[in-house]
Amino acid sequence: MKLAFGLHNKISYFGGWEKLVLRIAEFLLTKGYDIEIRSLPLNQDHYGGNGELSGYLRGIPYFESLSHKVDADVTYITYHPLASLTFRTDSPIIAGIHSQVFFLPPNPRYGFIPTLASLVHRILGKTELSRFDAVHINNPFLTQFIIHNRTYCISNFVDTERYYPRWEKSDEFTVLFVGRPCWQKGWDIFLTLAPILAKDNIKIVCAGSSDSTFVKGYGYVKDDSQLSEIYSSAHVTVYPSRADVFGSVIIESLACGTPVITSPLPTHQALQLPLYYAEGVQQILRAVQYFKLLWLSRREDYNARCLEVRRSVEKYDIGNVGPWFERMLVEVSQLA
Repeated sequence: MKLAFGLHNKISYFGGWEKLVLRIAEFLLTKGYDIEIRSLPLNQDHYGGNGELSGYLRGIPYFESLSHKVDADVTYITYHPLASLTFRTDSPIIAGIHSQVFFLPPNPRYGFIPTLASLVHRILGKTELSRFDAVHINNPFLTQFIIHNRTYCISNFVDTERYYPRWEKSDEFTVLFVGRPCWQKGWDIFLTLAPILAKDNIKIVCAGSSDSTFVKGYGYVKDDSQLSEIYSSAHVTVYPSRADVFGSVIIESLACGTPVITSPLPTHQALQLPLYYAEGVQQILRAVQYFKLLWLSRREDYNARCLEVRRSVEKYDIGNVGPWFERMLVEVSQLA
């Protein structure tokens, strides 16, 4: 069976969903499926990657174009307004909802393209979604926003064989930020926290680059192994996101045995994971101090917490989630 994935961002944008598409494609390849990935030649914002990719990507055919004619048995398209026109196919089609702009009010701080997409969706969304044979959401909280007679709720996933605890925490208490350095992910909140935490002899790091003298940036993270090591070496991950459909940073960090302090978004709470919720600078500061005290004076309790979060996230392992995703593709392909 031939499967096609259509993305609204080029694969080199390498956001959470672009990474997951590669992982699920690799999983499905082991099942014997024929797979191709197609994308629009766009980056959603100026933080996106600009690497040029052509030909085969990890053994998978990859194509970029403003318009695609897809030949497949089933096509999975990252939903965006007019998606059924940019990716044309005679196969059954699944629309995957992977952006908060389709259920939250428009906000110019998300960037021009997401804001425009949100506005167009409010006008055409109901008609556009009706053109798809099925809709996929990755968070049960989103069910209330989708009106379609064939909706699948299948979570994002993490490969726990790639993301796992090294149990080698830094000797210096370390706070980590992972995510795009943008307003949506709470980067400005993290930068406000940094000089305050630094005064308390706390090391502040981020995956990626940083212009702050208080935040050490690891630079471009080239693969899962390096990112897993970064998660594992930190004592707590601070993820003050203002909007999320899922929050893959959360399950990646927990898989590496590193607790997460995050915002109490409904989409985060729906994951049913042992997260430490904090909103605003003062609450996050108190949460960081709690984990620092736990690590310094009650090391056994801290280590138990790390083991607990690792175990809690195993339900999101690709070995558990992947077969459900595969089943969805097979079922929809049979609608032809």
